[in-house]
Amino acid sequence: MNTYPNFPKPAVGSSHSIINPTLRSQSEAGYTTSRKKYTRAKREYSLDYPLLTMEQLAILESFFNENQGRSFKFTHPLENVERICIFAMDKFSISDNFSNHCSVKIDLVEV
Repeated sequence: MNTYPNFPKPAVGSSHSIINPTLRSQSEAGYTTSRKKYTRAKREYSLDYPLLTMEQLAILESFFNENQGRSFKFTHPLENVERICIFAMDKFSISDNFSNHCSVKIDLVEV
């Protein structure tokens, strides 16, 4: 299993969230019961790379192309815990900032 590149680092402003949905049902008596939908919470990551060089872009683009549709190991810099993730996107969009620099946003979801 491949490992998500630890260079370049995601920028400040990247975000992650915890997904822990519940199932709720109401009875005719008026009370509501709920329980977790899954046995464990999962995480979503939105990684911002606002100022990439062409070499850094090539690293991320190559990893996306080689691992799209596959699971891989990912360690968020603030959590320092290895998780198994997949890409939550089908399109690798690149925004040109200025000469020889660009920005990319990558979305991951834990499996």
